[in-house]
Amino acid sequence: MKELYNSGEKEKAFLTTVDKLREEKSPVERSSLASFASKMLFEAGKFEKALEYALEARNQARLADDYIAFCKAAISIGRIHFRQGRLREAEQAWHEALSLVVIFGNRKLHGRILLNLSILDQRRGNHVRALDILEKARLMLQEENDL
Repeated sequence: MKELYNSGEKEKAFLTTVDKLREEKSPVERSSLASFASKMLFEAGKFEKALEYALEARNQARLADDYIAFCKAAISIGRIHFRQGRLREAEQAWHEALSLVVIFGNRKLHGRILLNLSILDQRRGNHVRALDILEKARLMLQEENDL
């Protein structure tokens, strides 16, 4: 599916992903497929539909007890809300993910969430706070060689 998507056959990749999602029983695989469908829809500007699949990805990740997939889905949910101007919902989604990455100690995801939160603060006009959070994100991502 990703090969189809990367080769430009985006519609075929999406339809294949949705077909597999309907058939798949494993929550791990369902989360991955729903996440990929959400990503494709987000990139196509179909935000409401992307949100449906991101929520499904998060729910399946919860069933699979996969905190990394759960956090990635929550980050996506936040991005979708942010893109639609629903800042409070974006913040809630990112804080949901943040609470887990702090518990499990995933600095790479922690840095990415902080990056999103800094952009949120900047959008709200909290520039000093945004810069402080951005610096924390930069340091974390630099330590993880993810800059």
